[in-house]
Amino acid sequence: MEEENFEKKKSSKKGLKIAILIIVLLAIAGVVTWFVLNKVNSKPEKVFDKAVEQMFEGTDKIKEYKTATVEMDISASIKEMNNGNMDAELKSQISMVNLFLQSLKLNTKMGVDMENKVLNWQVSADYMGDKLISLDTIVQDSKIYFYLEDLYSKYIEVPAEYLEEFDLESLFTTATVNEQMLTDIEEILKAKISESEFTTEDDKIEVEGKEKNVQKSTITLTVQEVTELFKDILNKVKEYDLDSETKSMINEAISELEYTDNEDSKNVVEINIYTEKSSNEIVRYDINLVNNDDDEIITVVGAKVDDKSWEITIGMNEESTSTSSVVNLLTIKVTEENENEGKIEVTLYVAEEGFEATIAIDYKAEYDASIEKRNITNTIDIDEMTDADFAEIMENVEDNQMLYTFIQSFMEGFNEGLNGNSTSYEPYDSYYNY
Repeated sequence: MEEENFEKKKSSKKGLKIAILIIVLLAIAGVVTWFVLNKVNSKPEKVFDKAVEQMFEGTDKIKEYKTATVEMDISASIKEMNNGNMDAELKSQISMVNLFLQSLKLNTKMGVDMENKVLNWQVSADYMGDKLISLDTIVQDSKIYFYLEDLYSKYIEVPAEYLEEFDLESLFTTATVNEQMLTDIEEILKAKISESEFTTEDDKIEVEGKEKNVQKSTITLTVQEVTELFKDILNKVKEYDLDSETKSMINEAISELEYTDNEDSKNVVEINIYTEKSSNEIVRYDINLVNNDDDEIITVVGAKVDDKSWEITIGMNEESTSTSSVVNLLTIKVTEENENEGKIEVTLYVAEEGFEATIAIDYKAEYDASIEKRNITNTIDIDEMTDADFAEIMENVEDNQMLYTFIQSFMEGFNEGLNGNSTSYEPYDSYYNY
């Protein structure tokens, strides 16, 4: 009997994890479209209906293009949190790592021509203003090439047999959206909203740095209702023409949900939408995954920062279901300067160690730009590279003093990490005999 109860509990937790994962993904999808919401009717069911409609309207705005370029500047930082948990040694290490990260800049440029099936992707790194390395990946004429600027004089070609498991054509196939499928999913969600009960209350929250009066509209779904909702959506999606792998995944997910024993579970999903009283504009929403069975909670909060920015924060409280004691795990902030330019900042919080790490990406897209096909003549098969070819690369690495020093430092740190000291460190050149 104990073994049966154990298996029952195990399957229940597995199914709950699937449900939580899907909810979080839907939450993120919802917040991506949340910031375009304008004034809506203040009745709670209308607020939720409008949120669902707007989430699916976003799919109509996918830009069609024949050519496109995207450039991204990537930087990172790490710093101490304000919780005082960091010891002196770690604080010193964090400071050194942050100085290094502030000096390192990554840039990536990608251009694609969908009609002529040409793709150029360049990744480069600078350290303290000096170029470390630049790598080009080129796809054209149904072939893939790599080019190491300033390090090697030839284009390195990937043999055809290496690409047998990879369909290059898929790189130039745009994803299509089945509008009827999305309409069906939208109607399922609206039907659930129409049969649900709502509560409303007056509240005060901080919006754009100021405290504002808002109306808080809440809908609460039991884990049983959420399970049935996901099953309805997945069964509807399964009716459409999908590839065998996707159908198999859907069937597996449905089986997991059907096998989940949550009949006695008291877990709920609570969704709060906050509308500003003066304008009826949605300024924030919360999705709380309340695990009453284990006395813990996962929160997903989407909040307006300013007219150009919005922010998602994912947090967790493992001690109780109180939202006031939630520990933040991850924050994603998106700033849109215009429809083609903006910035994405992702911050990971490591509260136990007392630090947070941030990656910042400035992006710029351009559509219908000219994508030039490379005149590639000086090539070599990657399997045919000789010791002389590798010697050319190594000599050019040594000529780039910054890159050479960077690699030496990395190898030394790697050996120290493996052995706890630097006694086993070997000079970089000893890895090559030429």
